Amino acid sequence: MTENLSDFDHNEILNNKSADLLSRLTTFLEYCNIGFERNEALRMSNVTEQMIADNQELFDEITDTMKNENIDDMAIDTGIPNDLNKAYGKIMDNYAVYLDITKNHDEAVKRLSEMFEIGIDKLNPFINQHKAKFFKENYPQFLSLLKGNTDTSISSSIPTIWNGYCPESWANGRTVRMRFNKMHFYESEETGLQIAIGFPGVQAAILKHRGNGNFISKRTYADQRDCNECLSPQTLEQPPFCEPNIFKSSEEIKEYIKSFVPSKISKIEFDKSQLETMFDEVEKLLFDKSKIRNIVYCNKDCVTDFDKNNQEFLNDINKKSVVYCIWLGTSTRDLHPYYIGHVFETISKQRMIAHFSRKNKATGSQLEKIKTAIEDNMVLGATFVQIAPAYMRTSIEEWLIEKYADKLAWNIKGKRK
Repeated sequence: MTENLSDFDHNEILNNKSADLLSRLTTFLEYCNIGFERNEALRMSNVTEQMIADNQELFDEITDTMKNENIDDMAIDTGIPNDLNKAYGKIMDNYAVYLDITKNHDEAVKRLSEMFEIGIDKLNPFINQHKAKFFKENYPQFLSLLKGNTDTSISSSIPTIWNGYCPESWANGRTVRMRFNKMHFYESEETGLQIAIGFPGVQAAILKHRGNGNFISKRTYADQRDCNECLSPQTLEQPPFCEPNIFKSSEEIKEYIKSFVPSKISKIEFDKSQLETMFDEVEKLLFDKSKIRNIVYCNKDCVTDFDKNNQEFLNDINKKSVVYCIWLGTSTRDLHPYYIGHVFETISKQRMIAHFSRKNKATGSQLEKIKTAIEDNMVLGATFVQIAPAYMRTSIEEWLIEKYADKLAWNIKGKRK
């Protein structure tokens, strides 16, 4: 499950009669995921079965989105067969992730070697053999990370024949996909640039206004179709949006976008040093070993008497918006940080129970790793820092995970950027 129910005041949202339907349906699913009975979840989120039935398409879309987010929080099976070809997808997918994080091939291979317990001398030639083809077929947006590979480097020259990717991002050396939106245009997932198909297979117009991310629920991308349209400027307000004149060069396209397509966003910069000074205070408290709460188990069954044995910890974290850290080690004197997360006050206690004791099947947590640690006679602990205002916890968590990516073995989500 996603831990970020809302960055606004939760009670205000639920008591507001004009509260957004999307927020209420999302809240309902969150409550179901952490173990509340359906009727109770309906009541607390101010949702009715009739509302769900009347908005089934939206409800299904929210459910699918939350399932995809849960995947990031699941444990990764690190078992790799001797024949690496049998784990081709797993190895190359994770290589793409680590390459995006580190921007360095050797460092990415090193991390994979540690993760999968495969020698670098065996892993490196396998990845080098397959990375170009794999990225072309599965992660074209990462092709620019394969520096020095002349077969896959992306030219800053924009093709005048559309290849399905965002021309604006292509000019900056990035392959960014364009997704079909509810206006029946293809929209760049990065810049909002929109392209309308004036005459399929013949001509496509780069529109003079950007999209706002209002995509259709089914993910449909331009690069999945046969494009090959000549790119054209928008000269008409209605379909086909263009007259029979086309761009003759990459420079024409760049100049058109610069002159006629308004910038997507205005930029506001915060004082980084001031923010990180405050974040440093959270870091010191979170990693202060003297503040670790020992998680107590009466036996290897993590459910039996858990609430009773850890009542003080659960009471202290209850109804607080926090950034928290899970610690693991061979003894109370040998604990190390393994996972950082954040949680909103309405479910903070339930979230700890989901991590350390029991959870709904659809709820993402570290429980499976916790169970393995208990079986291995490991010692568990937790620290947390209450954050106010509550919405700052997401930024602090992201900053900490990025800073300690090499030490937080259980964090998967959050390491990609």
